[in-house]
Order: sequence, then C-alpha cells, then structure tokens
Amino acid sequence: MTPFNRPVGLSLCALMALATPGLAQDETPRPAEQAAVASVATCGGETAAWIANAADGSDVSGAESPLQMSVGAHAQGGALIGFRVTGESEGVRIEAVSNDGDPSIVLLTADGDSIAENDDAGGTLNSRIETTLGPGDYCVRVQSFDGGGVAAQVQVGTQDQPRLFEDNVSASDRIGTCNASTEMVELMPGDLDQGLENGRVSLAVPGNRVSYLRFDLAKPTALTLRAESDRLDPTVVLFDFAGQRLAENDDADGTNSRLDFPAQLEAGSYCLAVTALTAGEQDIQVSAEKLDAESFLAGAYRRGEIVPPFDGDFPVTQLDLAKPAHTPVLLGGSAQWFTFQIDRNAVVVIEAYGSLSGADPKLALFGENGAVLAENDDYGDSRDSRLPPTRLAPGRYMIALTDVGASGFASGSARAVALVTESYLRAE
Repeated sequence: MTPFNRPVGLSLCALMALATPGLAQDETPRPAEQAAVASVATCGGETAAWIANAADGSDVSGAESPLQMSVGAHAQGGALIGFRVTGESEGVRIEAVSNDGDPSIVLLTADGDSIAENDDAGGTLNSRIETTLGPGDYCVRVQSFDGGGVAAQVQVGTQDQPRLFEDNVSASDRIGTCNASTEMVELMPGDLDQGLENGRVSLAVPGNRVSYLRFDLAKPTALTLRAESDRLDPTVVLFDFAGQRLAENDDADGTNSRLDFPAQLEAGSYCLAVTALTAGEQDIQVSAEKLDAESFLAGAYRRGEIVPPFDGDFPVTQLDLAKPAHTPVLLGGSAQWFTFQIDRNAVVVIEAYGSLSGADPKLALFGENGAVLAENDDYGDSRDSRLPPTRLAPGRYMIALTDVGASGFASGSARAVALVTESYLRAE
C-alpha cells in the first residue's frame, strides 16, 4: 500500500486506539466480577441489559414463550437489549411496540456490527425484524424514529411463537379505487390550473380516514401535489376518472408525500386519495402548486439530492482541506453545501457531529460530475455521520450536509452541527 503523509495537526486518536495485546490476560476474574459480567451483555464494547435480566434466561432458542422487556429509550443512543441464540440456525423475530411513539430497531452482533434494521412494519408505526441467526450473543437497539425519547415494549422470540403485534392493512390497500362515481371533496372549486395562477392551493383533511379529493384541469399543467403532517405519515394515490392509478407516493420529503408531474398532466378530472400509514386525529395538509423547473431544481438542492451549479447563485461555502478544519454549522430543514479543491491525490475524512444538540446529520460527497462518491447517515452507535476515508484525484468536490430529523425547508427547528474535515496527501 502506498504511504500517505499526514497534514499538520493530524489527530493521534487512531494510534491511541490501538491496544497492546496480552495486558488483560494475566488476571482471572474473581467470582463477583464474573457474576457482574454475566448480568449484562455487550455489543461492540457497549453494555446492554439482558432481556431476561441474566444471560441464562435470555436464550431465545430454549424459551417456551417470547421474551419481553419494557424500555424507555432516550434520545441519545436509545436503549440496548441483549439476547442469546444457541440453536444452529434459528428463525428469530424481534419486535418493538409503542402506544405514543414511532420506535425503530437495529439488530447488532456481539462485535457491534449492524445486520438488520426496521422502522415501520405491518402497516403500523411499530417495528419488526424477522431473520435467521446462528449461535451467539446479539443486541437490539431501540430508539425513536424522530430522534427523541420513546417508551416501548420489546419482544424477542422464535418465528413459530406468537407475534407482539398484528399487521394492519397497508395504507395503500385501504385506499379503494376512485372513479367518477366515488364520493369526493373538491380540492378547490373550479379548474385547478386557474386557481394556481394565484399561488398554492391547499386543504386540510382528517388523518383518521381515507379522503378522496377531486380536481379538474382545463389545460395540460405541470403540477406538484403534497400531503404533509407533523406527526402522521401521509400516503397519496392519484387516479383518473376511469379509476386507473396514475401515481402514488409514501415518503418523499421525510415522511411526507409528494407527486411531481413536470411533463404536465393532461386536461381532465382527477381524484387524489389521501390517508395516513397509521390513522391519527391530526389533520393532513394537502396542497397543489404549479411545478416550475427552476424552483423544483432549487428544492432538490435544498434537500441535498443533486449538486447545485458550481458557479450558480445557490449558496455554497468554500472549505480549505490543506489542514484539519472544524466548521460550526446551523442546520435546519435545508441542506448546507460545501465545496473544496484537491490539487494532488489525497484521502479525505469527513465527519458531522450533532447528536448532542438533537440533530441527525447526514453527509453526502459528490464529484465534479455530480456523482455520489460516498454517503452516511448514522455511524456506529450514534446519529452522528462519518464518511469512510475516501481516495480522491485532483479536482473539485462538494459536500451536502442535511438534518434527517428536520423535514421541510421551514421546519421550525435548527440544530448546531460540527463539520470536521481532514485530508491526507499522498507521499511522492
């Protein structure tokens, strides 16, 4: 492997992390220490509570019924629960249910490697992982989808044992075919294309049932349709009046839904069906607006989806990777963009830290041609983000930094995030 020179001020953390072998092998743990170790599980060096309070009782292979535990998962890191598998090839089911939150789960090996994850399952906000595991110790991390705290009931058992929760009919399946004979509410009186000349048109619909909204177009129209909610997870399906499904979407902007028609919808009558993944009492805000190509692309830049023009008007911050840099960033619902130049072959490391402020930062590295070179949301056991060491040739690059937990450009919340960059120049 070709050596690389470190820049001035390079951290020695990686060198300090190397352990000297043999130092921990000289002493045999005392009985009290062995008992303390047996009372907790570890995954990747992180301590977890056994689901049955001790290792012996936490073996799902030998349990006559599923193992359960109630947890309070805090915003920082969530809750970590350990269990054991002794069967050679065991079909395991892991579930988390909350009455007032949206739990997500991640399955980890004893080494801390993530091998499966799930947020919403069975048409609900609850979580479920079904997989086959070999002998060993495992952990399940329980956390809230929105990054806050959540109280949840967790169950781990074999796949032939009863489930913790039953599936609901999916939101899409709850939506029946909409056609000219369906009872509908008007999104707006008259032709929608005429109403959009004055700006966005919107209507609030209940989140506890399916709503069917009619709109009419007098002429072909480039259109964007949205369904948004602070707490619910809206789903939309668009029909023509013959009952044909034209388009559908669940999650486009975070958990909100969006349908875009840049090629223009033909003149005619349409039905937009709107509901939530799990019914709730909060309203869903449905809106329509003319799709303007320039503003649509600006929205994609703000979402961190595509690279803005290098020499355009979209705000981009210049970085100097000649030395390690720590850049404070105030992050909200819009992506922050950064650019840097590499003059010689180099390896770069880019990190974003914001979990302590409540942020869930996500990083994406783009080449000069707009291709995604690397991206990361959650690194290790935290919601912080870290791109792996990436070898770059001379050229210009861009970084998109977004907050996964803040959806929408005016999300109403801002979080402090630290962007850390380092480069390693290749030795000549």
